[in-house]
Amino acid sequence: MQHKTLAPIPTGLTLSALMLAPAIGAEAPSAVADPADPPRPADNKLQKVTVEGQREAELSSVKQTKPLLDTPQTALVIPAALMRDQAATNLVQVLKNSPGISMQAGEGGSGGAPGDSLSIRGFNARKDIFVDGVRDFGSYSRDPFNLEQVEMIKGPSSAFGGRGSTGGLINLVTKQPQKENLMAATAGGGSGAYRRLTLDFNQWLGATESGGAGLLNDAALRVNAMAFEADTPGRDHVRNQRSGIAPSLTLGLGTPDQLSIALFHLKQDNMPDFGIPFVPLANNNVAAVAGYGNKIAPVPFSNFYGLLNRDHEFISTHIGSLNYRHEFGNGMVLRDHAQYGSTYRDSIISAPRFSSATSANINHELQTLDEKDTSWINQTDLTLKLQSGSVTQTLVMGAEFGYETSGNYARGAYNPGTSPATVAPLAAAAFPTTDLFHPDATQAYVYSVLRTGAYAYVAAHSQAVYLFDTVDFDPRWSLTAGLRWDRFHADAKAISTTFTGNVLSRLGRTDSMLSWRGSLAYKPSEKSNLYLSAGSSFNPSAEALTLANAANSANSSNLSPEKSRAIELGGKWEIGEKLLLSAALFRIDKTNARTEDPANPNDFITLNGKQRMQGLELGAVGRLDKDWSMSTGYAYLRGKILSSANPLEVGQPLSSAPRQSASLWIGRAGASPWSFSGGLTHVGSRVVNTTNTRQIGGYTTVDAMAAYRVSGHFTLRLNAYNLGDKPHVLDMYNTGSSGHVIPGPGRSVALHGEFSY
Repeated sequence: MQHKTLAPIPTGLTLSALMLAPAIGAEAPSAVADPADPPRPADNKLQKVTVEGQREAELSSVKQTKPLLDTPQTALVIPAALMRDQAATNLVQVLKNSPGISMQAGEGGSGGAPGDSLSIRGFNARKDIFVDGVRDFGSYSRDPFNLEQVEMIKGPSSAFGGRGSTGGLINLVTKQPQKENLMAATAGGGSGAYRRLTLDFNQWLGATESGGAGLLNDAALRVNAMAFEADTPGRDHVRNQRSGIAPSLTLGLGTPDQLSIALFHLKQDNMPDFGIPFVPLANNNVAAVAGYGNKIAPVPFSNFYGLLNRDHEFISTHIGSLNYRHEFGNGMVLRDHAQYGSTYRDSIISAPRFSSATSANINHELQTLDEKDTSWINQTDLTLKLQSGSVTQTLVMGAEFGYETSGNYARGAYNPGTSPATVAPLAAAAFPTTDLFHPDATQAYVYSVLRTGAYAYVAAHSQAVYLFDTVDFDPRWSLTAGLRWDRFHADAKAISTTFTGNVLSRLGRTDSMLSWRGSLAYKPSEKSNLYLSAGSSFNPSAEALTLANAANSANSSNLSPEKSRAIELGGKWEIGEKLLLSAALFRIDKTNARTEDPANPNDFITLNGKQRMQGLELGAVGRLDKDWSMSTGYAYLRGKILSSANPLEVGQPLSSAPRQSASLWIGRAGASPWSFSGGLTHVGSRVVNTTNTRQIGGYTTVDAMAAYRVSGHFTLRLNAYNLGDKPHVLDMYNTGSSGHVIPGPGRSVALHGEFSY
C-alpha cells in the first residue's frame, strides 16, 4: 500500500478562521453538530479532515440543514486545530473561548457538583454535555485529545436533546477514521511538573480482499491516545494525572452502507481540591477574619485544606458506540447510532469549613462519592429531501430510546477497629482541624472511610420521537420547525441505614413533555441572514437521576417538570469571504421555577417561581488580511428572579451568570517559519447565591503562543497561560452559611514538539 506523505502541521493561525475561537451567534466557518443526532459517517464533509485539522464549512446535524451563515440560532464551534494551538488539556480551557458560558468546576476541583459543571446563559448545564449526539451522563473532567470539535448550541434546546438544555448544550464530536494515512504526535513539558504525550494515527485500509460492494468495500482505522500529568499552577499539592485511548474502525467508507465502531477509555488519578472557604457571617467578629463575613477568606490562593493521606479522586470512563448509515439515493438517508457509556468515580475530598463561630480553625470536612453512572441510548432517524417547483423541503424524523442508571454508596469515617455494623459514623467535630492561614496537609488521619450500608439507585427509561422540517420557499425566505415528544420515567430505590437497622424506600415518577423549536429566516443578500427563532425546554425532577420523597427537596417525586421558553432575534453577515459578523438579542423565561419559603420549615417546594435571562451576544471571526486572523466574542447577560416564595430572592440576579464576558484570540502567520498568537478572557463579577449576599469579583487573563516550524514534519510550540499571574476564581459552591471557591490556575508555560507524517 502506498503511504501518503501529508503536509506539515501548521502553526499559529495559518489555518484560516476555522482555527479561531468562535464568535457568539456566528462562528468560524466550521461545523455545528446537533447533540441529539448521531455523528455523520467519516466520508461526509464534516469529517473530511486533513492532518492540519482543516475541514469544509459544513453543519453536522441532520436537523440543521443550513450552512452557518443561514443557521437561525446562536451556535458555535471550537475545532481541534484551535484546541491544539492553545494546548488545551481540559474542557474548561476549551470553553473559555465562549462568552456566556460559566464553568462551575475544573480539574482538581469539583465545587458542589463533580466533574465538568457549567452554566449556559445563567442556567445549569452540568448534565447537558453530549458525545457524538448522545447524552454523556458521567461526572468526570473531559480531555480533548480525541475531539474533532466542541460545539455549543445556545437557548432552550429540549427539541434537540431532550430533558434539560435550558440555556443550551455542549456536544463533543470525536475524531473518525479517514481516507488518509497519517500519524501526528506531540510531546510536551513545562512548569508545574507538566508532561503530556498524544498520538493520532490513521490507517486507510483501502479495499478489502473481497473487493465487493457495501460494508466490506473500504475500511479505515484510527487510534488516538494520551498521557498527561501536571500540578495546578498556583495551588499547593493539587495535581492531575490521566491516560486515555480511543480506537475506531469504519467499514464501507465512501459507500452507501457504512458501519463505524468506536471505543473510548479514560482513567484519572487526581488530588482533588475544594479551594478556599467563604467566611460565614457568624464568624464576622472573629479577630482573624473580622469584616470578612460572606466573603472569601483573606488567605493566599495557594492554600490547600485537604489531607494528603486521605483525599483522592479515581475515575474510570468507558464509551462504546456503533453507528450505521445507509443511503437510498435521491436524498433519503437512514441512520442508526447506539452508544453505551459508564463512569465510576471514587473520590474523597476535604471541604474547608470553619470549625466553630468563634474560631479561625478549619475542619477537613469529609466529602465522598462512591458512584457509578451508566447509559444505553439508541437513536434512529430518516432524512428525506423533497422538491416541488421552487420549494425545497428537508424532513428529518426519528426516535430515541434510552436506559440510564446511577448508583451512589454512602460512606463515613470510623475509628480503627469499628465498623458500620456496630457504630454510627463519626461527626465532623472528631476530625483534626488546621489553621486557616497555615494549613497542614500532612496531618495524620487515623480513621477508616467505609461504606455505611446506605445507598441510592435510580434507573430511568426514556423514549422520544421527533420531527423536523426545513422549507426553503425561495432563495430569500426559509422556515424551520421542530417537535419532540419525550417520555421520561425514573424508578428510585434507597436504603437508609444506621447501626440499629435499615429502611428501604422506593419512588417513581413519569413525565411526558412536548418540546418545540421554530424559526423564520430572511436573506437580504447572498452574504447576510436575518432570523427570528423561538424554542422550549423542560427540567424534570429526576433530570440528574436523583429522586426524593421529601416535599421540600428540589428533586421531589411530587414535582412536575420546570418549563422554559425563549425567543431570539439575530443576524449574520459575511464581509467578503474573510470575516463573519454576528449579533443576537435573546430572552429566556423559566415560567414555573422551583421555589420555597425558607422561613416556613413545613413549606413544600412549589413551581410558582419565575426567572428571566435576557441579553446580547456579538461576534466577529475571520481573516483580517492574508497574515492576520482574529476572533472575538462578547456576551451581556441580565438575569433576574421575577417571583419567588422567598421574598429575599425577588428582584435579585441569577447566580453564576457574569453580567459581561468576552474573549479575544488574534494572531499572525505568514511565509516565515515563525507564527504568533494570543488573546484574553474576561469574566465579570458573579453572584454566588440567589439572595445576593455573596459575590466574587471579575477577572481578565492573558494567554500567548509562539511557534517555529523546524521542518516540514516538525514544529515547536511554546504556550504561556495567565501571563499576568492574575488571581481569579474559577469555581464556587454555596450552601447555607458554608461554601468555598476554587481558584483558577496561576501563570505557567509549556513547550510542545509536534511531529506529523
